[in-house]
Amino acid sequence: MPAGLYVDGESFLHRTGALAKLPALVCWFVVALTADRFTTLVPLLVMFVLLFALTGTFGVLARFARFMILLLVMCAVLWSFFSRSGAGLREGGVVGLRLAVMLTMGLLMLACTRIEDVSSALRRIGVPFRAAFALTLAFRLVPLFGEALASIVQAQRCRGLDPGEGGPITRIRRHLPLMVPLILSSLRSADRLAMALESRGFGMRGEGARTSIIESRFGAAEAALVAVSGGAAAAVVALVLWGHRV
Repeated sequence: MPAGLYVDGESFLHRTGALAKLPALVCWFVVALTADRFTTLVPLLVMFVLLFALTGTFGVLARFARFMILLLVMCAVLWSFFSRSGAGLREGGVVGLRLAVMLTMGLLMLACTRIEDVSSALRRIGVPFRAAFALTLAFRLVPLFGEALASIVQAQRCRGLDPGEGGPITRIRRHLPLMVPLILSSLRSADRLAMALESRGFGMRGEGARTSIIESRFGAAEAALVAVSGGAAAAVVALVLWGHRV
């Protein structure tokens, strides 16, 4: 498993600055959260799946396909089980599809944007350095934890135990003990990370203003992306305020 989600490329989304991608992502989140119909959410999901194909990052989406399908099914089943109305299955399907759309949007941004660019853009819009650093560090650590889990599974297979064999209950029971070495490995990695940051002066008093060699650009392409995304969000919100379902 790669240590990150970013896929190097020369597509239009790769060339667009993160300073425009962040507000654009927020706008599309507003569209997804406001939409309440399959006829809106399904085309929206298809559009972003096509963007994965156009940008050459479809492999990132494929890595999370099972999780997205499971999320959609579980939302539909649980919502219909606990809902008192007869439309529980439909409402659960809408919620699951909405979450899948938002996850797809976030994955597309991370697949086409370097973490350094995201951090620089967050600083430009006024986010404190430590908050921006913590957020971007989480994007790096989650794939690393996934890589550590894959290594643990491979080690167990070499010892004759395959956690992927058997039915769903059996696989869950075999994966639960793997959480112990994963947690210990994560704690060890966190301790090494803390020492590395301290050795570089992170968190020292009077460390002064921080600079970056990465410059967040905002040109015509970035303005167009924000305008299109903001226009879509404004149109959907306006329709809802006027009493229409989208």
